[in-house]
Amino acid sequence: MALSHQDLCVYLLLGKKGYYVDIGSGNGEGAPCASNTAWLEELGWTGLLLDIDQHFIEEAKRYRPNSTCIREDAFKVDYKELFTRLNTPKVIDYLSIDVDPLGHIQAPCVEVLARFPFNDFDFKVLTIEHDLYNPCGLFQKNTLKNFMADKPYKLFAEDVALAYNGKKYLEDWYINLKYAEDFKVKNVNELFYQRQNPNNIVLDLMSKVV
Repeated sequence: MALSHQDLCVYLLLGKKGYYVDIGSGNGEGAPCASNTAWLEELGWTGLLLDIDQHFIEEAKRYRPNSTCIREDAFKVDYKELFTRLNTPKVIDYLSIDVDPLGHIQAPCVEVLARFPFNDFDFKVLTIEHDLYNPCGLFQKNTLKNFMADKPYKLFAEDVALAYNGKKYLEDWYINLKYAEDFKVKNVNELFYQRQNPNNIVLDLMSKVV
């Protein structure tokens, strides 16, 4: 399971079937940390795993037989060309971004998002790592907030913590209300959690499943 229950929350929001794009996927199983999408694949989801580490991608091809595993630099790849070549759905159910600062790249999540073809592809749920607990985390978070301000996505979970460490805030989560009817919880437009332990988010979503 994912370290902040991203996979469980996505399941509660969207159900047992869907398509994910997992950027910074590692080996798709447990290295360098728990996968955000492995359990979803076990449920019946499929999608795309992307990581720059060749060893991780070779392992992912063994661990994740129902996913397409691609070795690419998340900061350089042409996502529109990649998605088109792989016949990725125009509406992607879940986007996970888990990438770390690299040299001069101090807001890696935004560096990745800036390359996304938002005019050509939609996303229903996004979980985006900003690592607020790190020294450069506040800069990453604010840069992400500014980038997403003019995008059609609603921030529904801010500063999500690790499930086993409720003070280690590391992600913001967004939903696309354009697809509100596809969500499995009631009053999805009213969802908002701030600095919540993901265990509490899961419990609340469970109470809202219709």
